[in-house]
Parts: sequence; C-alpha cells; structure tokens
Amino acid sequence: MKVFFVVKCIGSIYKEGRLVDLIDHNEIMNKLSKPRFPEGCIKCKYFTKCNGGSRCVTYAQTGKLNAKDVNCYI
Repeated sequence: MKVFFVVKCIGSIYKEGRLVDLIDHNEIMNKLSKPRFPEGCIKCKYFTKCNGGSRCVTYAQTGKLNAKDVNCYI
C-alpha cells in the first residue's frame, strides 16, 4: 500500500494577514474547491462510487488535479 503526502506551500499567514484571504486568493485552493474530473470519469458507471478517485494521489503522481486517477483500472 502506497501512502502519499502532498506538501505544497500556499502562502504565509504573516504576509496575507488573514487565513481566509490566504485560502480565498490562492490558485491551488481555488482549483481544489472546484474539482474538474476527466470526461471519462463523469460518464463512467462507477463514478458515483469512487467520485473520480483520489485527487491528492493523482496530483502527487502526475502534477495535475484533473488527470485520470492513476489507480483506476477502467
């Protein structure tokens, strides 16, 4: 079993001033809040079960948030 931890700095609370500003104005956080799944995933009959797979694993292995889950065999 593989375990992935994605460590990505999204900014500094000391520079932004408020945590809400840091989250609201960060490109990575905006992408994570609006998931975009590959077209094949949405049409798949198993989509309601897996919900597109693990976004963090896919990002860790491909560097893309909307790539097909690397562990999907369909």
